[in-house]
Amino acid sequence: TPLQAAQEKVRQGDLEGGLKDYEDVIRASQALDDMVSDLRSLSQRAPYNATPAVYRLLGDALMRKGDLQEALDAYRYALGLL
Repeated sequence: TPLQAAQEKVRQGDLEGGLKDYEDVIRASQALDDMVSDLRSLSQRAPYNATPAVYRLLGDALMRKGDLQEALDAYRYALGLL
C-alpha cells in the first residue's frame, strides 16, 4: 500500500521520498488515522522534528480528518520552522 511504501522509505532514511508517498495517501484520503500517528511520531524524533514538511503533512492529514484546530496548530508550527 502507499502508506507502507511511505513508512519503508522513512525507515530507510529516504525522508523526501517517504513524505511524497504520504502526500499520495492524503490525496486519496486513505488510512488517515495511521498517517497522523506516523507523522506525530516523526515530529517527535530528531532530525524530523526540525523538518517543516513533516508538520505541513500532519496538518494536511488532520484537515482531511476534520481536526481543524490541530491542523492549524501543525501549520503554524511548520511556519515557525521556516
